[in-house]
Parts: sequence; structure tokens; C-alpha cells
Amino acid sequence: MEISLVLGWWAIPTVVSVLALLWAFFWPADDGGFMGGITRILMLLPALFVIAIAWVLAAIFK
Repeated sequence: MEISLVLGWWAIPTVVSVLALLWAFFWPADDGGFMGGITRILMLLPALFVIAIAWVLAAIFK
């Protein structure tokens, strides 16, 4: 039981991080044309913000 309590605090922010990165990289976007990949880079900004908030909240409530 102790192992699950010790490892449990980082499980939720890890899942949030993986889901945010999957959303940023695999959401259908128009990648054609000049600077087509800029959409993916701009989608990383809110994803990284969500990841940062998730880890800060996990550290606070740990």
C-alpha cells in the first residue's frame, strides 16, 4: 500500500503531460505550404502551459 501512495502523486500530472503532448502533436492540422509546421509549434504553447500547471499543482498538493 505504501508504494501506491508514494508513486501516486506523480501519476496524474504524468497522464496530463502525455495527453497534452499527444494533443499538440497529433491533432489534425494543416501542415502544408510555407512554414506549415508552425501550427504544431504554436499548439505546444498551451500544452506546455497545461503541463506546467499540472506539475505545480501536484507539487503543492503532494
